[in-house]
Amino acid sequence: MAVFRSGSTKSAPTAMATPPSQPPPASRPPSASRPPPEPRRPKSSGDRVVGAKSIRNKELPAFSRQLSAMLLAGMPLIQTLDALEDQTSDKNFKVVVLGLKNYLQSGASFSEALTHYPTVFDT
Repeated sequence: MAVFRSGSTKSAPTAMATPPSQPPPASRPPSASRPPPEPRRPKSSGDRVVGAKSIRNKELPAFSRQLSAMLLAGMPLIQTLDALEDQTSDKNFKVVVLGLKNYLQSGASFSEALTHYPTVFDT
């Protein structure tokens, strides 16, 4: 016990035991305490890739605006996708819109259909 000038005493601090499953902190490698880094996505030129084909970034905002306008006007979703498929000039994006329409016609929800194209529609 340590005795201080004021006359009070204080017991020595007790050492905390390290669990046996882990080595003591001094012997652990520095990277063991950090979680593994997230994988980095490759930087792109601004295009989205579907399979081996890319979709220009200008297609998605136009598609979203037109989809919203047609749905707000009361147009059914399948008819909206038909119209958007006809309007788009990008062959690769036409394939995506056709795929969405096919998933919907087979009974999938719109959100389920979008998950089949994760590189085009970030969810």
